[in-house]
Formats: sequence, C-alpha cells, structure tokens
Amino acid sequence: MILCEESTGAAVDARGGAPGTRETDVLAGANLVRLCHAVLFSGGSAFGLAAATGVMEWLAERNVGFGTAARKIPIVSGAVLYDLGVGRADAFPGAEAGRLAAGRATGGGVAQGSVGAGTGATVAKVLGAERALKGGIGTASLVGPRGLVVGAIVANNASGHVFDPETSALIAGPRDEQGRFVGLPESIERRTAQMDALLENTTLVCVATNAGLDHHQLQRVAIQAHDGLARVV
Repeated sequence: MILCEESTGAAVDARGGAPGTRETDVLAGANLVRLCHAVLFSGGSAFGLAAATGVMEWLAERNVGFGTAARKIPIVSGAVLYDLGVGRADAFPGAEAGRLAAGRATGGGVAQGSVGAGTGATVAKVLGAERALKGGIGTASLVGPRGLVVGAIVANNASGHVFDPETSALIAGPRDEQGRFVGLPESIERRTAQMDALLENTTLVCVATNAGLDHHQLQRVAIQAHDGLARVV
C-alpha cells in the first residue's frame, strides 16, 4: 500500500479482460477528482477490494480526503490480482487488514517477494500450476538530475515468462521434465485446453515520481508503463 501524505495527483490506465479495481475511474481525465490519498494492491480477487474500506476509514478518522460540502472523502484507489488458486481460496484481506496496513505504513524500504499483495502471486503458468514459479512484489527506482526521482512497484502475477529488460535473458519461465526453462514458443505448443482455467493472471504497477506533472502528463506515464511491462513479461 502507498499512503500519500497529501492529496496526490494520479492517473490510471487499466487493461486486461477482467480488471478488478476500486476508485480508479475517478482518476480518468474527464472526471473531477484526479487525485488519491492512498493506492492499494491486494490479493483475493474482487474479495480483496474490501481492504480499501479499512484504509478509507483510517484516513477519514484523520480528516484526510477530497473536500465536499458535507465532509472529506478519502480516495483510496485499489486494484486486485487473482490468486485464489494458491493456498486457501477463502483467505483474503478484508477491511481490518487494510486498516492495519495504513497504520503500519512507513517511509522506509519496501519488502519484496512473497509479501502483501504478492503472497499468492505466481508467474509462468502456461504449462500448468505445477510448473508455475513464485511471483510477488518487486520495486525499483532511479534518481536523475536535480533530484528527480521515478520509482515503480509491481505485483507480478503474470501467466507468461519474465525477462531481464537489459539483456532479454529469461529470468522466470516454466521448466520441462529435466528442469530446463521452456521457451515461449514451445510452451505455447505444449499448452492444452485444460490450461484455460489456469490463465487467470494479473500484473499491477504503480509508478511514482516527484516531478511536477499535470494530469495529462500523468496519464501518459500510466500508458507508457504498459510498454515497460511488454518488454519484460
């Protein structure tokens, strides 16, 4: 979860066949709000969206939110990944988990791997769940001239392979019976009709920067983030 100290300008570009989101439409260019007070990634598919309620309540108790005539309304933009096939299908975060996450948010380093929204994430599922590898949370950042900072955090639950963006080397993919990586063309050939049910997958990304961007520019950053995904997944 990313907890914003102030109302933060934001934009979204959601793709895929079945995106699970909350309070992301308000970030669209033609709409009024265009800001958020927290960004939440969660597992549990649509069930996990309930965690945003806890974050919203925590913020409301601190009088944080978008100003209206009646009261401030916290904008918690959330997205979920499908991981119900890993572990217990009835184990997913709810409002109390969201409240705890908000209360424990810090400005330090970000835990990576099988944590948070990445707990049940897997990748390389095209040959079946038994060949899948652990996905999870990853983050990276760059510092440019004059103090410019751009960072990204990803919850990777992709169906396909994962590649190194610099060398194009295969980092994660299904393995054959001898334990060797199977290339993408071969894995597609091996895929059977029974695999269709296992192709529920999601990759969630949040790009953050201290650059002074207007909403149109933020929207372009959101769109360009998909180009980065296409290079590595």
